[in-house]
Amino acid sequence: MATDGKISMEHVFSGKGYFTQNKLKVIKSLPYLSIAMPENGFYTVSFDGGPYIDVPVGSAFIAPAGVSQTIIHNFSEDDHDMRVKWAFLDAWVDNVYRLDDLYDFPASVIDTSGQLSALIDQLNICQDNLIETICRKNILAFQLISLLISHATPKPKHDDISPAIAYICSHYHEKITIEQLADVCSLSPSCLLRRFKENMKTTPIAYLMEYRLSVASALLHTEKMTIGEVAEQTGFYDQFYFSRCFKRKYKLSPLQYQQKMR
Repeated sequence: MATDGKISMEHVFSGKGYFTQNKLKVIKSLPYLSIAMPENGFYTVSFDGGPYIDVPVGSAFIAPAGVSQTIIHNFSEDDHDMRVKWAFLDAWVDNVYRLDDLYDFPASVIDTSGQLSALIDQLNICQDNLIETICRKNILAFQLISLLISHATPKPKHDDISPAIAYICSHYHEKITIEQLADVCSLSPSCLLRRFKENMKTTPIAYLMEYRLSVASALLHTEKMTIGEVAEQTGFYDQFYFSRCFKRKYKLSPLQYQQKMR
């Protein structure tokens, strides 16, 4: 797929998880492309209410940014826990398109060569506070993207509304109006609303709300922050309203979600 030649990596997160409750069910969405692999046991996952698939050891599931992930953690017959590893990538093309705006990724892949597993392992030993390992982390992230694209299928661009999506992803913590989004797209507000609904199956304001909640989910997953700090950083200036919206989407309060993901 042709681009203007700029691919930027805004965020890279990776880590490991350890679960001691069999059949633990988690619902989440993240603002990043997510790759998760079981090291023992297996996942059962569904995206946006679609069919469930099993993801065994030696495979990974790939979730595009913003999709609702329903994840069940399963013990294998001989184990009494489940260990997993994961990477979240926030990659942008030409400062307008997220990687998963341009490619359809399979829900799961078999890591036949072991390269996917090795890249996530290497990401997990990089320290964020050392310049040389930050450089190494970004190199590994780009290698991971190249590997993922080899499994992906290009999809059409939404050139007319992509600037609005990029603006939401950059300014979600601020107050955003339809008029601002229409302006960055050089469209009238009514035209933006129509085209956004046609392409994204939702409204810009609903998309903004979903994006804010997905960022909150990621912060609760990856950062040590209070609920109030997460609410403020994601554009919710009323912590109680944030908690109601979060629980409505994820079926857990922010605190319960944070505790479950740790």
